[in-house]
Amino acid sequence: MWSEAQGHNVIERIGTPEGTCGYPSRGTADKAKRPVAAILKYLTLMVDEILEAFPPGTVPPVEKVSFRSEEEIEACLKEPLSEGWKSVHELHKIGMFYK
Repeated sequence: MWSEAQGHNVIERIGTPEGTCGYPSRGTADKAKRPVAAILKYLTLMVDEILEAFPPGTVPPVEKVSFRSEEEIEACLKEPLSEGWKSVHELHKIGMFYK
């Protein structure tokens, strides 16, 4: 649509300073019930699927969730504050802007 092109919309914080679109006086909580219920239902479904695939105490294979090797991330998978544990923030940074 033309309204989605760059420069065709007002700046959001200027055009809707109170965080509303349209007339705030016409807003009701009833209008939000169905969308919020749908979002919560989807989140519950997603969490249930994750717990089914990876029950508490198990983690997914490292090569499927990280660009790092298993040896590199092994210390991060230990119980926090235990002997040999390492925070993910202690790992060296990787990417095109880091050497």
